[in-house]
Amino acid sequence: MSLREWLVFMTIWFAAGIPLGPNALDCIVVSASDGFQRSLRAVLGVALAALCHLAAMGVGLSTILLVNATLFHAIKWFGVAYLAWMGVTMLTRQAASLTLPQARPMSRLAATRRAFLISLTNPKAILVYLAVFPQFI
Repeated sequence: MSLREWLVFMTIWFAAGIPLGPNALDCIVVSASDGFQRSLRAVLGVALAALCHLAAMGVGLSTILLVNATLFHAIKWFGVAYLAWMGVTMLTRQAASLTLPQARPMSRLAATRRAFLISLTNPKAILVYLAVFPQFI
């Protein structure tokens, strides 16, 4: 990869990471509630999910999605339905009381597992790894 290609790649990768997504918010919540050491475990979960996305990209999942437009549209509409369901659920749920219950500190494994699952199902991460990243390989 030439220096110019690398700079373009890093610019796109940085721009994709600017808006805080569920990964960053989870790490912030874990850090604020359970401390820096537990937040490092959440970062580990995000990194493990990134490895899974890279592995899926490596075996050609992005190629399958590019070749099969119907599958791509089905996944896209599944994402739309999921976001609509989350929005309706949030709008119809009753407001929570102002008193928050005392939460137990999250275990290291729980912090890693939750961050892994959040990152693995994060639509932005999936899009970046399956659509943007392969363009530079």
